[in-house]
Amino acid sequence: MPLGRRDQGYLLRQGVVGMVCFVLNLALMWSLVEILGLHVLLAAAICFFALNAIGHHLSRIVVFRHSSSAYGHSLVRFNLVMAVGFALN
Repeated sequence: MPLGRRDQGYLLRQGVVGMVCFVLNLALMWSLVEILGLHVLLAAAICFFALNAIGHHLSRIVVFRHSSSAYGHSLVRFNLVMAVGFALN
C-alpha cells in the first residue's frame, strides 16, 4: 500500500531526526572514549541517556510538532520504548 503525502513527510522527518541522533551519538561516543578516556561501556551508557533526551526533544519539535500529548507524558513513553530496546540489545 503506497504511503500518503502526510505519511511520506512524517517518514522523512523521522529519518532525518534518526540520522542526526546517529551522528551525534558517534561524535559523543568518540569524544568520551578517545578524548576523555572513558571505558566503552560507561561511554555507551552516557550516550544512551544523553541521546534519548536529545532524540525525544528533536522528535517532538520536528516529527510530532502537532502532538496534543503532554511533553512529560511523551518523554516517559519515549524512554520506556528506548529502555526496552536497550535491554534487548
